[in-house]
Amino acid sequence: MGDLFAWWLGGGDWYDLQQRRRIDDLEVAHHASQSAMRRQMQRTTTDLATRVDQLENALVAVVDLEDTREQLTEHADAAATRRFAREVVATIPALRSGGADRVPGDPPPDVPGYWLHPASRALAAELDPGAGDPEGLLAEARRRDTFQTDQTIVCLAAMTGRPERAYPLLPSMYPSTDQVTDDELLIWRAVASGRFGVPACAGLVDALRQVVRVDEALVGRIEEIAIGARRDSGPAAVDAGRALEQLHGWVESIVTAPPTQAPGESASTDDALADQLALLITRGAPGEEAILRRMVQIRSALAAIGVSDGPALPPTPDHTTVGSVRQTVLGDLDVQPSGPKWRLQMLGGDGADPNAPPNPEHRRVALRVVAPAVEQLARRLVGQTRTAPPESADVRVGHGVTVTVTPTGPTSSTWQKQVMTTPPRPAWRRPTGIGLGVVAIALVLLGLQSTGWIALAVIAAIGAGTVLLQDRQEAARSSTEAQSQRQRAERQIQDAQEQLRKASEDSAAAAVAGDTLQQGIVTWLERLDSPH
Repeated sequence: MGDLFAWWLGGGDWYDLQQRRRIDDLEVAHHASQSAMRRQMQRTTTDLATRVDQLENALVAVVDLEDTREQLTEHADAAATRRFAREVVATIPALRSGGADRVPGDPPPDVPGYWLHPASRALAAELDPGAGDPEGLLAEARRRDTFQTDQTIVCLAAMTGRPERAYPLLPSMYPSTDQVTDDELLIWRAVASGRFGVPACAGLVDALRQVVRVDEALVGRIEEIAIGARRDSGPAAVDAGRALEQLHGWVESIVTAPPTQAPGESASTDDALADQLALLITRGAPGEEAILRRMVQIRSALAAIGVSDGPALPPTPDHTTVGSVRQTVLGDLDVQPSGPKWRLQMLGGDGADPNAPPNPEHRRVALRVVAPAVEQLARRLVGQTRTAPPESADVRVGHGVTVTVTPTGPTSSTWQKQVMTTPPRPAWRRPTGIGLGVVAIALVLLGLQSTGWIALAVIAAIGAGTVLLQDRQEAARSSTEAQSQRQRAERQIQDAQEQLRKASEDSAAAAVAGDTLQQGIVTWLERLDSPH
């Protein structure tokens, strides 16, 4: 029933119906407008509440910042020491970039327990002979804080092109357990990238080998990285030779990969060692460091709500564990980098791009660390290449018959008779055909006396011929099938013989090639250890 008809049936007319429709449309539009207005008011209320919260947080942060600044006034001498250290570093000829070329004059007053004061004075005394005793000042700085003093010396040694000054200090900065810290990883990466020269790199390899011990798990992991999942598809010697060839290619690709930069150069303009030096100098004095950390947190909070109060320094490496030495080494070897991602920008990248190719210098150092495990894997594969090929194979040739085949032929001399055995025919068929033939002859003889026997003789003769014909056809079919089965069996045996001969030849070739590939792997690993 249509709307117009229903309206008309109720006493209305077409004009009333149109008016009602317009009223309904206006009500729908009114409700939609009310809903939109309510949503707009809700958003406005939420925005206002958010703004109020942000203003409240900003007010609290500003008040907290002012309180923190008041606390820092108690450490004015420490702040002056940091400014003095920054000015001294700016006068180093290798680092100078249009700044001051004279060492600042009088240092600020000493801050008890603050390592940076004697360390900066020692650096100033080296740049301006006669300003003090550098060795004595460095000894005092180490007495106050050995770790930060040595890290500062190491960073300056690399940045000023005098890596030999860092050699006595580097061994203490390498990881001694399987857990690696952020500052240890920074030095590790810098040494691996060639910032401290070949001798330091050799020392790093020796130190890491003390941590990454060779065991079956390590050898298996290297096999997984270098070769991948092995799918045995033939003789053991051939599969081992193929795996050894993959291992050789993997080692060669790491050794021959072009370096990203010349030895001793920084990998990027954002030198991680320079950043580390800046952060070491920025650290506070005893009793002040917690206040400076709070200052960083407050400035970060202000930046988050759009209120800037100057740049907030990033967190300083604080000897925090960031990963496993073993997994870091294996991660450097893997095509997809899986080493620890940490908060400071590393030489060659900070891990921000997961698809970035692995650093070739890092991979070479990692390969040197696990070289004993690689050689052990190569020796194992060479041993597998000497595995004797199978001397025989069992071939199923049909009718449930299994023939043992050697490279010279089958071991059984009766397999052909077994394969060509035909299934027995029904025992009743031939006697029945002969009997029907005899009956037909007898009926023919009787038909000489009475012609009625002739019809029966014909029927008996036809039956005898049919039975005998079926028997003969089945015998011929069985013979043909036996011949076909024999030919198939001969082909299967020939194929098995050929496979055995080929396996023997391939295994012998794999054994010969295995020795050559192993020697090639050893040669590439020795080339890694030689300076170039």
